[in-house]
Order: sequence, then C-alpha cells, then structure tokens
Amino acid sequence: MGAERGKKLHNLAETYLLAPPSFEGEGFQEFIEAQDLWDHDLRHGIRSANENPYLTELRALSHNPESGVELLVEQEFHMDPVYLGFIDLVVLDRRGGDLKVSIHDHKFTADKRYIPSEEEARVDYQTILYSKVAMSFFSVNSVTFSYDYYGTKYKWQKSLEFTLTREDISDIWNSVLYDTVRVLDNYKVPKGSLTKPNYLSCQM
Repeated sequence: MGAERGKKLHNLAETYLLAPPSFEGEGFQEFIEAQDLWDHDLRHGIRSANENPYLTELRALSHNPESGVELLVEQEFHMDPVYLGFIDLVVLDRRGGDLKVSIHDHKFTADKRYIPSEEEARVDYQTILYSKVAMSFFSVNSVTFSYDYYGTKYKWQKSLEFTLTREDISDIWNSVLYDTVRVLDNYKVPKGSLTKPNYLSCQM
C-alpha cells in the first residue's frame, strides 16, 4: 500500500516537472488540482511536496530556454560492471558559465524516523552509485546530492543536501564493488536454505 502510494506520488512529481507552467509560480498542488489529478488517498503527499519551493523554481527555470538550467527526469543509466537504474532528477545548471550537477531523489514516506543522518546518507550505496554515474558522464569533480523527503500520513517536508567529490566516491568505491560481488554470488546459490540469513536486516 505504502509503496504503491509512493509510486503514484513519484509519477505526479515527475508529471509536474515535465509540464510547462500555466502561470508564473504555479505550485505543485495547484497543478494537480487544475489537471484533475487530485486523489484523496495521496492528499498528504501532495500537500507535503507543495511545501518544497525548489520544485516550483526548478520547473520554471527548466521551461525557460534562456535560464541555463536543464532537468533530466527519470534518467536511465547503465554503468559497468552490472549497475543500472533510474535517477529521479538530475539538474544541469550552467548559470555562471561552469556546469554544476545536482541529483534529487524523491522520498515519500510515512514516518520521519526513516530519514538517515547526513553521515549515513553520504555513504549510502544509492548515493555513491548515482554520484559516480553523474561524474562519469559529465565533466565535473563534485555533485550536490539531495534526498527530498515528503510525508504521506501528514504534511511535512525535509531535504537532506550535501556535496560529494571524486575523492569521496573513490574512498568507498572498493566497498561497493566488494558487496556487489557478494550479492551476485548469492544469486548463484541453488537453494535459499544454503544461505546464511541476516536476521538484523528484517527490521529495515
């Protein structure tokens, strides 16, 4: 139920970002209501995302051809050896001349307790993979990463933002590769009964 709600809210956020504004400053909730996309079950998530002015600002900039800001929504990636996926939002900002790249990951969740600390988020494998992909594709030495959290049971919004450099990625990349090999090895096990369970992961 929660996962399905989150998927629907993700789709609405992406629809909003891709659609040109009908008027200056058109907010997320205003867009949802105007397009007859309102869903009572999604009301808290919609109102929470409406609390983030950065969504409205990015949308307006991306639909102005002279702004120097481009959005890549649901950007697919493939990276050797076995990594593939979709990044919610990549922002290419050329204002001021030099390219700046930022990544935004939308997180619709019922409880604030699922928000990690910045220290935890900086070394999360999703953070590392997405940032490495961006730095591999674009000629930049750092990436700004933002986890944008939105409440789905009541209205609240929080963003966790930090910057990662090539050196930061390099420091942990061997750990990512090592754990990737362990995951791949598990896929080769013919029966689940032959694996050792990790009971601590059940609470995650």
